[in-house]
Amino acid sequence: MKKKGFTERAPQKRLNDGVLYFGEIETKRKHGEKVSEEFKAILPLRFDYAKIRQSDYDVIGATGQIIDLKVKTYYTKNVNKSHKVKIDKDFYDIYRLDPGSSKIFLYWYLQKVGRS
Repeated sequence: MKKKGFTERAPQKRLNDGVLYFGEIETKRKHGEKVSEEFKAILPLRFDYAKIRQSDYDVIGATGQIIDLKVKTYYTKNVNKSHKVKIDKDFYDIYRLDPGSSKIFLYWYLQKVGRS
């Protein structure tokens, strides 16, 4: 018997390919001059690599951009395109976030930092 007000969710899938951290780059200054930059992680998220579909290439390629990586995490609303992503020792800019129709997963389209 289904309880009133509850929806039935699909079985949870484990995301086992790795952990990404999203956050902000904080610039350290001394006497107004930039001394260093430090990554301040907001939240770690487990992820799976996702296949970049032909339709993704068509849409993103029309803008002249290159996507280096597409990953899937569980949906979180704490992230925006101004954040940076760290996977292992690599940093990425967020080109696009796609929550899909179910808002169970969030798809991240990432570009290596410095590439545009």
